Amino acid sequence: MEINEIPLTPTNQQFTIKLSDTVWQFRLIWRDSDTWVLDILTVDNQPVIQATVLNSIFMEQRYDTTHPILGSF
Repeated sequence: MEINEIPLTPTNQQFTIKLSDTVWQFRLIWRDSDTWVLDILTVDNQPVIQATVLNSIFMEQRYDTTHPILGSF
């Protein structure tokens, strides 16, 4: 599995990115002091994932391979 890191800044952002030969639109809304809300859309603006919350706890655990619910991966 390939891991792609997308650097973010604590501001609202919208950009197009190519991942695994597919082009996506990412829309991120900055909330509070440690949370983004992520929408992922196709290139023709069709929603794929909407209102996914990414907070600092999630971001700190992104490389933890011993998740308490998922187990080791």
